[in-house]
Amino acid sequence: MNRLLDEALHRFAREGARKLLRPIVLGLTACLFGAGGIGFLLAWVFLTLSAAWGPAMAALILGAGLTLLAGTLLAVAMRALSKPAIVPAPTPRSPEPKDAERDGASLVAFTAAFVLGKYLTDNRRG
Repeated sequence: MNRLLDEALHRFAREGARKLLRPIVLGLTACLFGAGGIGFLLAWVFLTLSAAWGPAMAALILGAGLTLLAGTLLAVAMRALSKPAIVPAPTPRSPEPKDAERDGASLVAFTAAFVLGKYLTDNRRG
């Protein structure tokens, strides 16, 4: 019996790992291609700026811009982490009515609705 349980758990773990592996590999591949694309864009920016203002000024502008971007992203991330979680205020609950009170109130409401419905249908007929 124990062996059957172990086999079932191993089979479940293998199937779960296969289901998780594909999205993880696709996500890492997407990150790799994205990093390559950003690298080529940075090279294009460097070449364009170095043609206009020289390589030293292009490196300074590109380095300052990337540092500013990294600092901004870090500040936003830290701000999001430092926010306290919003906890909804508890709603006050009225005490539950006892069965006798609940049954009496529903009986009165049902009787009133029945009598009113009977009265209204008798007036329409007459």
